[in-house]
Amino acid sequence: MREIFLLLLLGGAVCRDVREQKISNKLIAAGWMAAVIFRFVSEGFLGVLGGAAAVILTIALFFPFFCCKGIGAGDIKLWSVIAGLYGVYFLFEVLAVLFVLAGIYALMRILREWFLRQRFRYAGGEPALGRGLQGSRMTGKKGRFIILAPFTLMGVILVFLERWGQIC
Repeated sequence: MREIFLLLLLGGAVCRDVREQKISNKLIAAGWMAAVIFRFVSEGFLGVLGGAAAVILTIALFFPFFCCKGIGAGDIKLWSVIAGLYGVYFLFEVLAVLFVLAGIYALMRILREWFLRQRFRYAGGEPALGRGLQGSRMTGKKGRFIILAPFTLMGVILVFLERWGQIC
């Protein structure tokens, strides 16, 4: 049941994040409330305290990255929902997969842009060089950051599959 809820919540976050570059606070609040309920039903009051500690730890750990504009607030809150539902260890497994996937995507974008620049230079098309990938669906308003919600969803799915023995 928790798995289905988390996948639906992440699906909603991905849709909103890709479309508007924002993750709804109502979605996050619903996730936190569900984490409290799921933790209370399965582990009692101590489970709720453990989930709250995981949420606070996640936000505190990634807040400096938000201050440096390295990670969006919505992504951090979304990760805190995952930590609240499943714990910090599960979140770190998801983050490891997420950062590998996002890193591969970023490398592909860099290589694509480099390749396009080389082709423009070869063809003499210098005026179009400064635009980058601003029209890409996976970039934000300025065209230079990567939306992490889709990679969070992929990370959760891959960790679920690994835990259920379907891969690796």
